Amino acid sequence: MAPQSRTSQDPASTFLRFLDYFCILFALVLINSGIYGTNTAPVWITVVITIAFMISWFVWRRWPSASTAALVGIVGVMVLVVANNPISVAALWLSIVALSQSLPRSIALALCSIPVATTIGLHLVVGSPFSKIAIEVGAMLIAVAAGIALADSINTSIDNTKQLKAALRDSQELALSRERERIAASLHDGLGHRLTSIGLSLDYSARMIGRDPAKARSEIDSARQATSDALDSMRTTVRAMKPISLNDEALSPTLR
Repeated sequence: MAPQSRTSQDPASTFLRFLDYFCILFALVLINSGIYGTNTAPVWITVVITIAFMISWFVWRRWPSASTAALVGIVGVMVLVVANNPISVAALWLSIVALSQSLPRSIALALCSIPVATTIGLHLVVGSPFSKIAIEVGAMLIAVAAGIALADSINTSIDNTKQLKAALRDSQELALSRERERIAASLHDGLGHRLTSIGLSLDYSARMIGRDPAKARSEIDSARQATSDALDSMRTTVRAMKPISLNDEALSPTLR
């Protein structure tokens, strides 16, 4: 799914824009923690990898696709490994959101196992005690679950917006269809009958013009009146189809 394809009024798009600011804030906080020595990695590595993650996020936001989402995920895992800081979990959440927006849900969920596997692998390499491995793997599972919940809430918002738009579109089409039927019935029952009556009157007056001019003249007068009524009916129908322009300086004529 492409976030940029949605309109600015969509709640999902609004939330993704909030995540843009969240990404910038996260990067600034993580860089700050690196500068003041709360991260295990050297400062320059923390700064470079954090900036790389922020760039990858905005590249995905500008050109959403499976490849750019994968880039966000890869750099996000690198942030987790390098920073080793609780703040870096925000990179995991943003990565899951990007993956869930650009990949099928089953694939996105499968990729969410990579941070957990990476955590286990790093602890096994350095020989961490089992208790530490259990605690950090449990924390990572909770962080992944929170990221999945965040991504699911955005996807649900997107689906609800699409369904609402489809319902509104169907409602508009139904209203237009009913209005067409009403106008067609009005023209048939009103104008159609009057035109038929006018035709019959003119036929009768044509037959009577030589034998009884008075009756012919009377029938022509009736046809003229029917023509006037038909024109009035047509004007009424046309006015009903044309939106009224309300002028504050001429309210009474508008209402009439």
